[in-house]
Amino acid sequence: MFIYFSLVQDIIITKREPSNPEASSKHLNNLSIDTTDYRAKILNANEHNLKAQKGRDSAVKKAAKFEEKAKQYDELEVKFKEMKKEKEQLERKIATQAKHSEEKRLRTRIASRQDIEKQLRSSRNEYQQKISIGREHSSRQTVRRR
Repeated sequence: MFIYFSLVQDIIITKREPSNPEASSKHLNNLSIDTTDYRAKILNANEHNLKAQKGRDSAVKKAAKFEEKAKQYDELEVKFKEMKKEKEQLERKIATQAKHSEEKRLRTRIASRQDIEKQLRSSRNEYQQKISIGREHSSRQTVRRR
């Protein structure tokens, strides 16, 4: 926003013109004393205004960058949570697969031990039958000897 020098001069002149003629002589004395360089003040104000605008623009750019980064962070956070859920699901799946494979391995061990147990029972039964037959045979021989 620039203020034109001619406009400022008009404003200064209207403020300095007194409505009272007696005050005009005093006012003229004040005019000679007032050596303020209004043009320099206006230029200085414009310079400060431009600096402030540049500062505002850079702040707006930084804010936009931060908003963009925050948005990216939010998106990454959502992706991270999704990936964490997928990881947990995969871990559960692996755990259940491990349980199933362990269960399957144990079942095969049990089945093989049951087979061995059946063989042992049948062998024991055969052995007991042989022993009982041998006892019967030996008891018959002792009865015949008497």
